[in-house]
Amino acid sequence: AYQSLDIEGRWLDGNQKLADLLGFDTPAQMIGRDFIDYWHDDIKDQFDINYDQFKATHSIEGELQLYRCDGQLISVKVAGRIQRDAEGRFLRTHCILIDISERQRMESEIRQLNTELEAKVVERTEELRNSHQELKAIFDAADVGMAYIREQTVIRCNHKLEKLLGYQPGELIGKPDYALIQNEASYSFISENLDDFVARGETFS
Repeated sequence: AYQSLDIEGRWLDGNQKLADLLGFDTPAQMIGRDFIDYWHDDIKDQFDINYDQFKATHSIEGELQLYRCDGQLISVKVAGRIQRDAEGRFLRTHCILIDISERQRMESEIRQLNTELEAKVVERTEELRNSHQELKAIFDAADVGMAYIREQTVIRCNHKLEKLLGYQPGELIGKPDYALIQNEASYSFISENLDDFVARGETFS
């Protein structure tokens, strides 16, 4: 959408896209009106400062919130230049306005979704932590010796297993799995048949 303002910030010109953006039927309805009247109430007091800076620097680029004729609030990106005569006197502005309301709405929704996702992650992490603690309590309190072995190394075992095998608390951690087997023949049998036992859901002793 295109607009042109006079030195006081009144509309001199605009195209149909600008009229559509702000809810006018035709651009002619806008001519002579003060642009500031359509600024968001929270930033109206900044109009004079920003417009004076625009006239001093000859260009502007930024984002604004504007009211349409029907009172709907929209967000726009503004970029503009100042036209001057041969003596450097102000003639008019030339500005482009782009409606970014939908983009900002989507960004807001994404931020909200991210916030909700982070909350879900925290909640799920806490659930997993509690579940892990419950499983660990069951593991540690079991009446049978239990061990968690990965890559033929004891990662974790309960107190019952340590007592059964005569190890001090924590002494089995990091040891090779054959430390749990009292003789080589038993170790070889278990190593060869463990997958079959697990697949069938069977135990061995």
